Amino acid sequence: MAAFAASQRTRELGIRVALGAKRADIVRLIVLQGVKPVLAGLAAGVLMTAGLAHGLPRLLGEPLPLYAQDPRAYAAVAIVLALAAVAAMSGPARKAASSDPLWALRQD
Repeated sequence: MAAFAASQRTRELGIRVALGAKRADIVRLIVLQGVKPVLAGLAAGVLMTAGLAHGLPRLLGEPLPLYAQDPRAYAAVAIVLALAAVAAMSGPARKAASSDPLWALRQD
């Protein structure tokens, strides 16, 4: 998704670079715009999981040593998923930031 979004914005990013935007600004722009839906999904997932946590031990079985309302577990999973999303977006963001602005402007 991030690669497609960055490729669709090649002209805009080329104009930004031509007007003086630094490569780090372009990377930050693409990563932040990609992280917003991920954070919304994480928030919705944590809220739904917290709401359904009372039935989770019955579903998984009682012998399993699992405390379904452990906030550290929720935080750890959310952090791991957020870091994975940022890592997945950093490649396309760096590629978009390293593109030649003249080439991007000539594409139309």
